[in-house]
Amino acid sequence: MAQIKRILKNWVIPPGYFNIIKGHQNRKKSATPQEVLNSALEIKNKKNTHKDEKCFILATGPSINSMDLSPLEERNCISVSHFYLHKLASIIKPAYHVLAPYHPPFDFDSLKKIFDGLASTYNHSIQYFFGYQNYEYSIYNFFEQYKEYKKLFTYSFINYSESEPLNDKNYMQKNIWDISLNPFLIRTVIYEAIQIAFYLGFKKIYLLGCDHNYLWIRNYKNEIKDHHFYKEAQGSGEKEYQHLNSFTTERWFAEYYERWKQYRLIKEYLLANNVSVINLTPNSMLDVFPSEDFESIIHE
Repeated sequence: MAQIKRILKNWVIPPGYFNIIKGHQNRKKSATPQEVLNSALEIKNKKNTHKDEKCFILATGPSINSMDLSPLEERNCISVSHFYLHKLASIIKPAYHVLAPYHPPFDFDSLKKIFDGLASTYNHSIQYFFGYQNYEYSIYNFFEQYKEYKKLFTYSFINYSESEPLNDKNYMQKNIWDISLNPFLIRTVIYEAIQIAFYLGFKKIYLLGCDHNYLWIRNYKNEIKDHHFYKEAQGSGEKEYQHLNSFTTERWFAEYYERWKQYRLIKEYLLANNVSVINLTPNSMLDVFPSEDFESIIHE
C-alpha cells in the first residue's frame, strides 16, 4: 500500500490534489468545525436566488489583459482567487467572490495578502464563498488565528472535507452538486465557481480568463511564469512558482486529462439540467465547452 501511495504521489497525482485526497482519507481524525457546518443553512437560503439568469465567472488568466471588461459593471459576476487585482475589479463589483481550499505550499502569509487585497478593493456588498478542507493553513484556521479579519467579510464555507472526486459513476447524482452538503472535490477554483453558479440557479454561465494554457507557456527550463493577468509577485509569488513548477510535464498531462474529463462530466450534467457553460476566453485551451465572442455576448 505504501508503495502504491508513493507511485500515485510521485507520478500520477499533482501535489495539491494528492493533499486533498490525503485530507479526505484522514478526515475522521479531526471533526469539521461547527462554523463550517453552520454555513449549510446560510447556503440553503441562497438556492435558486438567480433562477434562469446569466452570470460571468471571472478567472485570472492572462487573456483578460487584452479585453475591455467594463461592460460587466452591474452584471451578475462571480470572481475567483486574485481577480481583485484587476484594474476594473472595484468598478465591476462582482456579486460573489470564491476562494478554493488552500493547501501546501500556501500558508497564512499567502492568505493575509489575499484578504488584505480583497478588503481594500471590494468595498461594495459582496458574498464570499470559501472552500473548506482540514488543512493546517486553511481559511477557517486563518480566521481563528486572525479574528480581526472575520468581521470584514460576509462569507459561507463550502465543506469539501467529506467530498469525493467527480467520476463517470457519480456525476449524475444530485447530492454532489449541492454546495450545502459535500459537493464533489475540485481540481481548480473554476469547478467551485461553476458549482456555486448552478446552485444559485443561473441558466447560462460564461467563463472569462479561463486560459488553462500551462502546457503552452512552459519555457525551456520547464518553468511556468506570469501565467495570470497580473505579475506573480502581486499574487502568491514564490509560493505559486513552487507549486506549479513542482509538476513535471508528465504530471501536467495527467492533470490535463483529469481536468478535461471532469469538465466534460460537468458539462453533461449541466446540459441535462438545461444549464449551459460557454467559454468566452480568447485562445483558451479549454475546448470542452462551446466558445463564443465576448463582444457579441455582452451586446445581446
